[in-house]
Amino acid sequence: MSMPTEEEFEIAWTNLVDNYNLHENNWAMEVYKKWLLWAAGYLRGIFFAGAKSTQHVEGMNAFMNRFLKLRLRLFEFVQAYDRALAKLRHNEAKAQVNSKNSTPILSTAMKCIEQHAADTFSRAIFKKICDEIKKEQSLFRVDKVDLEDFWVYYLSRYQQEDATWSVYYQPTEGIMKCSCLKFESIGFPCCHMISVMKMEHLREIPSYLISQRWTKMAKSSSLHGRTPMLEWVTQMTRYGASSTTCVEMAFYASHSTNAYDEAREEIARLTFNMRELYMLDVQSKQKATGEENNVEGTSMHFGIGDPIIIKRKGSQNLAKDFIPKIGYGQSHILASTAFRWKVWPLHLPSWVPLPWSRRDKASRTLAAIFRNLFDEAFNLASSLPFSLFVFR
Repeated sequence: MSMPTEEEFEIAWTNLVDNYNLHENNWAMEVYKKWLLWAAGYLRGIFFAGAKSTQHVEGMNAFMNRFLKLRLRLFEFVQAYDRALAKLRHNEAKAQVNSKNSTPILSTAMKCIEQHAADTFSRAIFKKICDEIKKEQSLFRVDKVDLEDFWVYYLSRYQQEDATWSVYYQPTEGIMKCSCLKFESIGFPCCHMISVMKMEHLREIPSYLISQRWTKMAKSSSLHGRTPMLEWVTQMTRYGASSTTCVEMAFYASHSTNAYDEAREEIARLTFNMRELYMLDVQSKQKATGEENNVEGTSMHFGIGDPIIIKRKGSQNLAKDFIPKIGYGQSHILASTAFRWKVWPLHLPSWVPLPWSRRDKASRTLAAIFRNLFDEAFNLASSLPFSLFVFR
């Protein structure tokens, strides 16, 4: 993508106004006042990931039109939308598999740089870097200036002597900056930087010119908890990424007894270290929230642990709180059906045993427990939203 400079934009705009006599046109004057918002020459150096204007929105609309049509019912729209998302996920997964499990054929003379780009970048970005390597063939050096701690290369293009670019290179830290600002706009090195790499006999692309979002490990490197996501979502994502990473190791370890034994020992050592780090992390969180240090009883503990200890005074008789207190002269109420309607809840089934006698302690305890269970179930069902019963 060749972006014009500010001078080229001004010259092109002046020619446009002169050719069509737009000096007094109000619309043209208003548009020119907003050149910072649309002129490509003034947008150089701002990262847009290669997108132009509403290109991403228009491309997404065109993609969704393949799955949607007019007069769709709501459930049909949801199904079509799910199919479109599944197609996008499939394309992304296919591109990721091709990037990680395939080796491209090297087609340029700069084999070392091209091989390093193939090992580092995704397949789509690798093809664009190959195009930049091919464009480098028409460049030649005009001058080289040695300053204190960096060098400045002045480049030009074959049969375009008026076009010049300057590349600043600091060899100690591997920093490169080009006057075309293509790296700052897109995120991968331009042909001018690649030409300097060739003149410096570099075998790899400097790490300064490698944008993490274009590499093969872009998704894996983004799971460090830096994004504002829910803690359990981040934890499950890390769990899935860790499990996927260990699949290849398990494959090779399963083919040899020595490899299997060594893998078990390393896994046991790593498991012990990870458990210690986990316990320290949980204890620090519990101290911050004022909770009691009980790592084994936390919900995140692997396996079955001890229950969470709750401080309370004395023991509690669960049945005692739910048994109605009646006097000796009121025992005849227990034998009547009026007790079921006045004391017990209406939703209690008739097969639940009633405490027919005050002296029958076992019956009273059992009846109180049943009453407690049915009360909680009824209150839970009453608190649920009505939509759960309608749509399910």
